[in-house]
Amino acid sequence: MIKKIQLLLLLFFFALPVSSVAQVGSLSGVITDAESQEPIPGATIFLTDIARGTASDLDGEYTLEGIPEGTHNLRVTFVGYMTYTSTIEIEGGQELVYNVSLSTDIYEMDDIVVTGLSVGTPKTKTPFAITSIRSEQLQFVPATNPANALRARAPGVRVVQASGLPGSDMYMRLRGSNNLGDTQGPLIVVDGIITRGRIQDFDMQNVESIEIIKGAAAAALYGSLAGSGVVQIITKRGQDLEGTRVTIRNEVGYSSLANKISLTEHHAFMFDELGNYRDADGIPYPIGARGIMDQPYDLLIDQQDEFFTARPFYTNFVSLEGRQGNINYMVSFENLSDGGVIDEMPDYKRRNLRANVDNQINDRLRFSLTSFYGKIDGYAMTQTGQGANVFWGILNTHPDLDLRQPGPGGEKYNPFAPISNSQNPLYLLHTRDFSRERERFMGGIHVQYDAAKWWRLDGRFSMDRTNTSSYNFIEKGTQRADETRPHEGSFWKSNSRSDANISTLRSLFRQQFGDLNVGLNLSYSYESRPYDYTYAGGGDFQIAGLFVLENSSIERMRISSTSQEVRAENTMANLTLDLKDRYIFDGVIRRDGSSLFGADERYKIYFRTAGAYRVTEDFRIPNVNELKLRASYGSSGRRPGFTAQYEVVTLGEAGLQKITAGNRNVKPADVRELELGIDIRFLDRFFAEINFASTVAKDQILLVPVSPTTGYSNQWQNVGTLESEIVEFALNGRLISRSDMNWDMTFSFDKLFRQEITELNRTPFFRRQGGVEAGLNIFRIAEGEQLGAMYGQAFARSLNELTLDESGHVMNWHGYQPGSPDNLGIDAFSINSQGYVIQQGTEYSADERPMRIVDEEGEVLRKKIGDVNPDFNIGLSSTFQYKNFTIFALFDWQQGGEVYNYTRQALYHRYRHGDMDMSGKPEGQQRHAEYFAQHLYNANAAVNEFVEDASFLKIREISLAYSFHSQQLHRMGIGNLIREAKVSVSGRNLYTFTSYSGFDPEVAAGSNATNFRVDEFTYPNFRNITMSLQIGL
Repeated sequence: MIKKIQLLLLLFFFALPVSSVAQVGSLSGVITDAESQEPIPGATIFLTDIARGTASDLDGEYTLEGIPEGTHNLRVTFVGYMTYTSTIEIEGGQELVYNVSLSTDIYEMDDIVVTGLSVGTPKTKTPFAITSIRSEQLQFVPATNPANALRARAPGVRVVQASGLPGSDMYMRLRGSNNLGDTQGPLIVVDGIITRGRIQDFDMQNVESIEIIKGAAAAALYGSLAGSGVVQIITKRGQDLEGTRVTIRNEVGYSSLANKISLTEHHAFMFDELGNYRDADGIPYPIGARGIMDQPYDLLIDQQDEFFTARPFYTNFVSLEGRQGNINYMVSFENLSDGGVIDEMPDYKRRNLRANVDNQINDRLRFSLTSFYGKIDGYAMTQTGQGANVFWGILNTHPDLDLRQPGPGGEKYNPFAPISNSQNPLYLLHTRDFSRERERFMGGIHVQYDAAKWWRLDGRFSMDRTNTSSYNFIEKGTQRADETRPHEGSFWKSNSRSDANISTLRSLFRQQFGDLNVGLNLSYSYESRPYDYTYAGGGDFQIAGLFVLENSSIERMRISSTSQEVRAENTMANLTLDLKDRYIFDGVIRRDGSSLFGADERYKIYFRTAGAYRVTEDFRIPNVNELKLRASYGSSGRRPGFTAQYEVVTLGEAGLQKITAGNRNVKPADVRELELGIDIRFLDRFFAEINFASTVAKDQILLVPVSPTTGYSNQWQNVGTLESEIVEFALNGRLISRSDMNWDMTFSFDKLFRQEITELNRTPFFRRQGGVEAGLNIFRIAEGEQLGAMYGQAFARSLNELTLDESGHVMNWHGYQPGSPDNLGIDAFSINSQGYVIQQGTEYSADERPMRIVDEEGEVLRKKIGDVNPDFNIGLSSTFQYKNFTIFALFDWQQGGEVYNYTRQALYHRYRHGDMDMSGKPEGQQRHAEYFAQHLYNANAAVNEFVEDASFLKIREISLAYSFHSQQLHRMGIGNLIREAKVSVSGRNLYTFTSYSGFDPEVAAGSNATNFRVDEFTYPNFRNITMSLQIGL
């Protein structure tokens, strides 16, 4: 209790404003556009040394009174303009008139960036690439989360939304992969707080900027936490305002399915003597001898239209930000509801509360508080495999079945759909509860003390806690898919809590020696990351509706728990040198120690050396405003998993069973990168950035089979190296700049030249992806192979791909028998209209079948059939402003890259895919259903037929907005109440141009969606159209 009182008193002391008595003067003037000379209303005028500020009025005029005499630092800012800074001198009683002209800012080079650096630094002086995306670029169509906001906005940043399920994970990769395992995502930092949870938990409407460092050299400051780069979200804090500003924004609209899968509208079932193709129980008869799917169903229902429906989407947002004396603050609340596109599913809901406070106690002491609370209600559903997967069910439901018809026992939906291993998906959703609730609290305290002009002490404590509860309830008496007996009832519930508690102390030295500015940062941090998990479940209920463990049978009862803690300590030194504002050097050395490292490898050293040369500070180049050359080389890493160093055994009926051998020598992965880059600002309106990065990720951590003589099955070892090379290009600028019209453009391009496994000290193996059978272990991990390469069987597309025996007979033919006189020579085969080798004369007959490629022994060959890596990626955004109207558009282009479409493969086998519908095709050009359902299906084994080009051009975002400026609001008589207002119509994920046959080429099943991409009956991505109203008070 005493400690709490002391803390309250301390916070009260921090909140006390500091004042002094001195002679005062005033400052006034006009803020104008440097090009048009028109006044700029709403610009912020701020004296940073005394934390006093105001805003310009309708005529661009401003006045600041009561300014103490002396020298002051002036800063003038306005969205879309370069920050103006200057030093002014105020004498006692003086009324200083100071006019400022602001130049438009489309370059980003004047931004102050902080990620990967010890202190905030202008981008003109950074020796490595840092992408900074500002709030004005993000707020045209506010994304639902920061990961969505990064799409197509920065080169080398790849974000894949593998599933459209609202709130589902988004997979992010910066540049090439540097991990052969699952995790590719970068470290997420929020306002300096190193996080542990999901980036999707955060909203975008109070984001000031997002900074991205993509390489190991830039990320060296974060050591073993940042082998895949860093994304920092910087939120608003109200520091440049005077008084309080209130922003209210409401957005409402709906979500709808963006694309459908082609399904057959005709069948090939046999008919009985009454002309029925279903028996008395509603089961279809087998495929008839004719085998052509051109017979109409008795009833034709578009099941996708019935199942996927337009559902509401809305957000409510309010924020208060500003400054009172020495205290600046921002408080915001967001309420988001996303219904997705499926009935009978609860809406995804997210409620976020954020509060940021800074207090400049005096000239030397500054206190900052960052806090966030989020409450998320979601739904965890099966999205791969069969049975309980509703997407398997809906796509396999024949169009003559009405899934909304009530059941025979009075159920809301008919429990059964006569489909093997499936059930009416609406009934399944209606009778099961797969809820997931998550609470997240994140907080940080940051104290800075300037012990001298050249010495700053800095302390920070942060925590990020996530509590997750998951539920799965099936009521007793619920009907099963197989109709054998009602479900006995089951449930399980799990709870987890994960924390990241980090304390950091820093000592920063800054001193100028003539033309040389020297900075030295020394820091120490300590991490504690506890994790706790409990699980309880049961089944065979005695009483319906009672979901407690005691209601379960003993045989079905399961209880388990996990508790673990990771500790780490890190020391770091960072030296910066700046000679004449043109020669820049940055050096880092960091020593990480972690309980995740093996007992004999507890510490690891990381480093960075980087330099930049600002050419235009020495040489004047026509039409070039700024030219900077830079190079960096450094390292960061990735920590092993918790169990990697420990022995793992299981306890069962047979006693203890050894599974995984321990490893005292397991090390963190070592990621090293060389980055070369050029930054150029030219023609007073364009900024370009070019990067080349070469990465070597050594000591890959993989589970390796070990000799049975050890008594174990496997062991975690450092066994591989992964290398990648990438080129990135970014360009932004203002194409048109007039007093009433502006047109801004941003362009990004990246090309990954290689992503190669150059070393693998274990036997090659295949990665299984998704929930499909073992035949789809298609991603080969082997030395000399590209990460993301698909392997499987292949149908021959050329006669040259056929294998002949010594007698010249084709061994690929299904009827081939060694030495048989019935074997066929190569002349007996031809290419069909689909491009596959078949036996001559069998096209469009029941005997048509493609030939699989075989080896010299006649065994079906497993070969490379695809690669997920695209040829290149391009992002393009356009912002056109005419008077009060703004039109914004964001386009995302991926060229190349492939996806394995298992959804289509399985639909072939179930006689449901639209490729099989032969209605309307000329007689003699109708393929037999078994050609698809048996031969192309290939017994569920991976084959090249289902490797599809995943190229796309997406209209990611479009917005049309009209802004009411203060002059209009005053004319309307509400200008004293409302500062600004904006009405907009927006669309997200509006349209995709692609040849891909699934819902969306941006799809994957599994935990590594950027490298291993399989389409397997997942929740489809959908479009979103909304209207919004934003007002500022």
